[in-house]
Amino acid sequence: MPIDLVTYDQNTSVEVQFSQALERYQLDKSNTSLTSPPSPFDFLQKFKNIAATQALQLGQELQNKNDSDSILREQFENWSLETKLWILVEELYSFRLSNPEENNVEIHEYSSLSLKQEKYLSTHPKLKELLIIINWIQQTTNNSNLNLANDYDANIEQTKWHNTKIAIETKEVNSLLNINKGIDKIVDKLDIDAPLRTNQIIDPKDQLIDSENYAIIYKLLLGGKIQEAIDYANNTGNFALALILVGGAQDYIDPVLDGIKDANISVASGIKHKLLWKETVYKLSQQKGLNDYERLIYNYLSGGDITENLKASKNSWEESLLLYAYQLLSYKLQSFILENNNSEESLSLAISIPKPQSDSIEEILNILSNANSEVSLESRNPLRIISGAIMIDKFESLIENLNQDLVNHNENILRILVHLSIFIAIIKPWGDDQSANLTAIITLYISMLSETNKSELIPVYLSFIPDEKDARETYSMILSSITDKEQQTRQLQAAKKLTQPFVNINEGKDNGDVNVNVNDNVNDNVNVDVDADADMVIVEDDDNNKLINVLRRTVERVMIETAPNYERQQNDPVIVKDDESSVDEIDFKLYRAVEWFYENQMYGDAINATIVVIRRFLINGKLASLKKFAKENNFKQLISDYDIETIGLKPEDDKDRKDGDRDRDGDGDEKITEDTKQELIEYTNFIEALKLIDDWKLFIIQGHPFKGSSVNSSLEKTEKVLKNILQNWLLELNNDNESPSPSSFSSSSTTIVQEFRILYIPYLIIELLTIYENARAQNWKYIKQAYQLINEVADDQSNDYLDCFIKSGRIKEFMAKCGELSIISCEQGITGIFSGTTKTTESI
Repeated sequence: MPIDLVTYDQNTSVEVQFSQALERYQLDKSNTSLTSPPSPFDFLQKFKNIAATQALQLGQELQNKNDSDSILREQFENWSLETKLWILVEELYSFRLSNPEENNVEIHEYSSLSLKQEKYLSTHPKLKELLIIINWIQQTTNNSNLNLANDYDANIEQTKWHNTKIAIETKEVNSLLNINKGIDKIVDKLDIDAPLRTNQIIDPKDQLIDSENYAIIYKLLLGGKIQEAIDYANNTGNFALALILVGGAQDYIDPVLDGIKDANISVASGIKHKLLWKETVYKLSQQKGLNDYERLIYNYLSGGDITENLKASKNSWEESLLLYAYQLLSYKLQSFILENNNSEESLSLAISIPKPQSDSIEEILNILSNANSEVSLESRNPLRIISGAIMIDKFESLIENLNQDLVNHNENILRILVHLSIFIAIIKPWGDDQSANLTAIITLYISMLSETNKSELIPVYLSFIPDEKDARETYSMILSSITDKEQQTRQLQAAKKLTQPFVNINEGKDNGDVNVNVNDNVNDNVNVDVDADADMVIVEDDDNNKLINVLRRTVERVMIETAPNYERQQNDPVIVKDDESSVDEIDFKLYRAVEWFYENQMYGDAINATIVVIRRFLINGKLASLKKFAKENNFKQLISDYDIETIGLKPEDDKDRKDGDRDRDGDGDEKITEDTKQELIEYTNFIEALKLIDDWKLFIIQGHPFKGSSVNSSLEKTEKVLKNILQNWLLELNNDNESPSPSSFSSSSTTIVQEFRILYIPYLIIELLTIYENARAQNWKYIKQAYQLINEVADDQSNDYLDCFIKSGRIKEFMAKCGELSIISCEQGITGIFSGTTKTTESI
């Protein structure tokens, strides 16, 4: 069978090439413009071409090294075996899927035997498959023991027994001269039967020539090249053998009786009494004094005792399989002929050919596996094991009982098993148990792709997992481990290319909403930020929106996995961590997971998940992580994108939005509330204040002087922003967000946003006082503004500043800061302390 080689590209891995073949199939399957759906045999053909290309390339490299590189040879043999495997799969499954009625041959009592035999094979698929296997071995063994390479000259012309002829002609003269002892044992006649009839021999040189010629003819027969064998026999003077071979090649055909309309077949031809021919050849094989290879030829042709043939197979698994298979097929067809022959011939036949050593291809494979020779070792080759499973149509059982040693044999076995499983699952849908096996092996392969940095290939294979939930779980597990933005982008691009199953948007509610609740099974003495995770993610089971569900499940998975790291024991103080080095891997993984929503433009989901992450960071004092998250994502732009997407959207259209959030009762979708958007805006403003504080810290560390108009304007901007945060941050949010607070220093009725004020108003005030302190070099008025801020803290009737200091446990730290400022104020004496102030720290 011809194989179209793909362009060899050492820079494109085999895994990529195989995945591209599957991807093309999936894309074509969803392409409604195609006149006919794609066939799985299309990508099977690609698999075969890829393997053949690899084998050819390695074969050339091996040839350049004079076959001296053992590693290269092993690689070549593996690719060669894989190529043969794909050919076998193509041939057998093409037949198994064919419609027997398409080749329905009308048979009559007077039809010739060959036509009846063809009909018999078509109605006995196992025998037809046996014939396919025989043809497969013969067609794919060009690089095995059957290969003749340059072993013979097809155009050779020889005279049969030329040396014997000379010996006979000079026999009397040599006898008189008493030379060439043993000449009397040489035959007197040159007819082909003379040695058998007279029990005499031919010239030893002719014996050697015969052995060489018979060996070549035998190899040609094993390779299915019977016409070449006939021609070679004629060219070497083995005319009797050539006639015997013609008998093996031609069945009797009568175009008139059989209704064959073929201009090339106008008269009856072939051997009418095939069984007589076969019995004659078998009896010939039993004659003593035959050349060894001549006997092998007759054994093979007659389907008789192949013991000597097996010995001569040089421990080749393929050749041994061929011998057993041909013997079995020959016997089955012989039995059919006996049953369907005319009575006269049947009565005259006494078939003495023994029964075959096996009765099925499965039995043959078992014999080879248990052989006391190298064949047994070859049988254990994973590729031959897979080929055997295909032959007996038990590949599903092989997958079900998959031995890890089989997969571990070489890096390509798992790839082969996965792609073969996908092909068979398409053409022959598996049951539930078998589908679970398919899912398991695809998942195993996906893990391998992930470990070898080929994650962009994963969506293709997920599309072949039968159960969408299994695909979702598998993919979400992979995606949850990806934190690199470029890899995230590549993953989404790969997933979106496939129309199934990872495209479209919005999920249904077949199995209800899955909502993250990290409070499940948590010990009572542990404070869990329940409210911080509310409205986090909703995963549903509508088959139309699989990518959306996968991403939601990915974020949900990471939220659940990381939740324990954001739990705090009661009475644990919150330590504010605003140094970049305090961003740990868990924080990084958490906010990177949410970025899947950003990448896929799932704005509603992104808003809710972003709020969850921010709350987790804030309740644990993780300001550095919060700033890192905000640096890589524009929260205000996210809200803007959401608003643009939902402009003019009617309530009944909400369910069509790709990121619409399901309500808690499952009665429909709801938009992101204004309070939710406002909360995110409030956090964004807070983050802006943190950035300004960091800018001043860096300014001081770098030793810049507090001079110039730009410094003054920057100070005024910082003061304005921080003062606005102090006065308004989170106070305008309504009570929709109320829930039991997780903090250890608040009452159960305090809202989560109030907890954040308690934590971070003191932090901002102390940071602003520090800025004022350092800014005195610019203008002494900043010391006065520091005192003014202290007085504002003291005025507990006008704001909650003092209450925040008390509840956060930072009142002592505040008093220490006030004392520090008092000392600094002494730089300008009493005027520096009291000028412009109306209330001092003593009033607190």
